[in-house]
Amino acid sequence: MGRKSTRGWQYFFLCIVSLIIICCGGCTSVPPVNKSPVDANKSSVAVNKCSEAYQQVLRTEQLLAQNNLKAALAENRQILSSSDSTLPKDGALFSVGIIYAHDKIKSYKKSIRAFKKLMHDYPDSPYVEQEKVWTDALKKMQD
Repeated sequence: MGRKSTRGWQYFFLCIVSLIIICCGGCTSVPPVNKSPVDANKSSVAVNKCSEAYQQVLRTEQLLAQNNLKAALAENRQILSSSDSTLPKDGALFSVGIIYAHDKIKSYKKSIRAFKKLMHDYPDSPYVEQEKVWTDALKKMQD
């Protein structure tokens, strides 16, 4: 009788909020300021790596905002396959799970698999609690 509710916007906004959290939390570990010039060079290298990581996450966020899920998924996979330890791989894995759960893709099994990998590979991640909620919701949606 009433208006049919759509959850598409909820998923979209959840993706945006998740990526903002990734951006804010991905570069928090900046090395302490050192007085020696050799250590200052090492510090600037670390800041540059963090800046590159931030740029990559920002590209993913922009792709999601443009609703370009395939490109965002490819960008997240590139983050996951990188050997750079400054990249927020737990956030990328969480984003992969969110993208697979999106209305356009609806691959709930792949989404659950990504969330379980997040739980297994990054048990101390701040995304673990959200992962549990998403996994439970997706399992209910599959039934």
